[in-house]
Amino acid sequence: MLAVIIIGHARENGLSLVSTSRRGLAAAVTLVMCLAVTGNAIYSRGTHGLEAVAYGQRIITFTETHFAVAGAGQGGSQVKITRFKIKWHGIS
Repeated sequence: MLAVIIIGHARENGLSLVSTSRRGLAAAVTLVMCLAVTGNAIYSRGTHGLEAVAYGQRIITFTETHFAVAGAGQGGSQVKITRFKIKWHGIS
């Protein structure tokens, strides 16, 4: 989405999308790296971060958390399962 906005503004302002200077190339590579790091962070920890930010408020929930059955021999990394699910609880 960010790339679409940047390309649209560049076209509106008459800027070339491909720069031949080293400064332009460095800026483009930096932008791509920032987008890649941000995308990886959202993919790997996005639902957990959203759950932490919205914890405690009662109007709307963004995640749904389930806990797997625990016991002898059970466990591992899949004990807590968090999924993205928006649910409106309303104002009361």
